[in-house]
Amino acid sequence: MKIIRICVLALLILTIGGYAAFMVMNRSDGGEPPSFTSTADTIMVSCEYSDTDLLRGLTASDKEDGDLTDEIIVGNFSEFKSRGTADLDYAVYDSDGNCTTFTREVRFTDYSPPKITFYSPLVFYAKGSSNVAMRQYAEAYDALDGNITKRVKITGTDADFDVVGEYTVSVYVKNSLGDEVNMDFPVHILDPADKGDIMSLKSYVVYIDKGEKFTPEEYFDEVTAPNTGAVRSPESYTLKIDSEVDTAKDGVYEVHYSAVSSAEQTSASAPSEDLIAETWLTVVVGEYGG
Repeated sequence: MKIIRICVLALLILTIGGYAAFMVMNRSDGGEPPSFTSTADTIMVSCEYSDTDLLRGLTASDKEDGDLTDEIIVGNFSEFKSRGTADLDYAVYDSDGNCTTFTREVRFTDYSPPKITFYSPLVFYAKGSSNVAMRQYAEAYDALDGNITKRVKITGTDADFDVVGEYTVSVYVKNSLGDEVNMDFPVHILDPADKGDIMSLKSYVVYIDKGEKFTPEEYFDEVTAPNTGAVRSPESYTLKIDSEVDTAKDGVYEVHYSAVSSAEQTSASAPSEDLIAETWLTVVVGEYGG
């Protein structure tokens, strides 16, 4: 009986071992992984790209599955290698679960660095403001990320809000691909005794290309009463515009807009008490941001 039991056990072991060997010999190894083919090492796309643009000239195939181009997954961009140029990762899976990745360079043809702006002028009255207002007024927009205002940081200022004078504020922003912009903007602290009407502009920071035509009159909007918001009649004042903008040179410039009473304006230099309202426009020409 003991011998029979040993023989049965041996037979069972041989059977299990044989089945295991059979499975190992006939197990599928998943085949070869898929492969990519690209018509170019670098592709050129607009900042308003689509996945179709990013897939242009790229195919994938597998020995067992055939064409897998429609299965390509668009991955993530690297940070910029140089401004406006980044690497992009792709991936594709075959039916056996094998994955292949591929990387190629993408160049954005219409890219420009993030633009820092302010929705209100950096014009304040002594003893009545703080640098908190400058951060609240700051905005930033990026060709790839859109609105990146939440990433704006005020990194420093020499402004003394208790003392009348001209100062600067340093502002920083960084987009998702690592492009950093550091800029200094002018700040004006005025005497509260000179507070008058409110002068509005259509924009308070303007970016223009080097050599581009600039017409400061186009940015003036209106003059309104501080309490009622009533628009002052253009016939009641004379608008003066003093521009230092040189579109032939990269740089940050200012345009000073002032409104003086038409009734009292009898000479080229009106007395200060005839000043109704004033403000400044910042104009950024050409390359900026560092």
